[in-house]
Amino acid sequence: MARGGADGQVVIDTSLNNSGFIRGIRGMTGQVGGLQSAVKRLGKAIVGAFAVRAVVNFGRRAVQIGSDVAEVQNVVDVAFGELKGQAEEFASTAITQFGMSTLAAKKTASTYMAMAKGMGVASQEAADMAITLAGLSGDVASFFNISQELADIKLKSVFTGETETLKDLGVVMTQDNLKAYALSKGFRKSYDAMSQAEKVALRYQFVLDSLALANGDFARTQDSWANQTRILSMQWQEFMGILGQSIIAVLKPVVKWLNAVVSHMIALATLLNNTVTKAFGGETQQAQQTSSAIASSVDNQEALTDAVKDTSKAQQKSLAGFDEIN
Repeated sequence: MARGGADGQVVIDTSLNNSGFIRGIRGMTGQVGGLQSAVKRLGKAIVGAFAVRAVVNFGRRAVQIGSDVAEVQNVVDVAFGELKGQAEEFASTAITQFGMSTLAAKKTASTYMAMAKGMGVASQEAADMAITLAGLSGDVASFFNISQELADIKLKSVFTGETETLKDLGVVMTQDNLKAYALSKGFRKSYDAMSQAEKVALRYQFVLDSLALANGDFARTQDSWANQTRILSMQWQEFMGILGQSIIAVLKPVVKWLNAVVSHMIALATLLNNTVTKAFGGETQQAQQTSSAIASSVDNQEALTDAVKDTSKAQQKSLAGFDEIN
């Protein structure tokens, strides 16, 4: 602001009234502080929501694995029977020896056991074959850097006789190669004369010899990064399976109670449906039949009326001619 001085000089007053500006800045600072607080609260809420979702997903996955372990145990008991102790012993060390969880070990071994017995292989021989092949699937996975599930699929060719699945492992299991292998090993029967069980035994020995380099690979290279991460993954799955079985034990009574409640609800709904059907369905059906009968009668009456009209017209025409003659 400028003002005139006594001596004619112009004095410029630089003092500004900035009280409003300062109040605005302070108000803005307060708003920013409130916004920061709101953002923090929102962030905590989002983190909490994701944490709850993660816990729910973890619990669901744990329950699924726990259920799978229980189901595969039933398969082991049925497939191995009195020899299930061999499967249990194999599964107890499968993580460190073959990089397979208890679930994967039992599932693979029991599947091979069922296939071997289905092909007519004797129980003890089938058990030895199943456990050896299950362990070999872990070694093949380590040696060729593939998943154990994929190795399992390829080794099923021992029982199915397929050749394409084994070629990726360097095994060419053609009939000509099997016949030559049988001769070199002193098999007395020709390949064509062998039974299914004998062919399985021949293919089993052929595959073991062909994959001799992969045998024991996981144990030899256990300290590698790939195998250590595989062990960690399998141990985590083991942990989830044990935890899932505990959750199942807690929730099973609740599920049974819910099943009982739903069964009663179904019974009540069925009773209600039968009552409503008897009360309204029969009358409705009778009304429909009555309506149909009435409609049919009306149609018949209309047809009769039309016929009478036609007859009357014909009679009139006939009488008209008779009158003309008269």
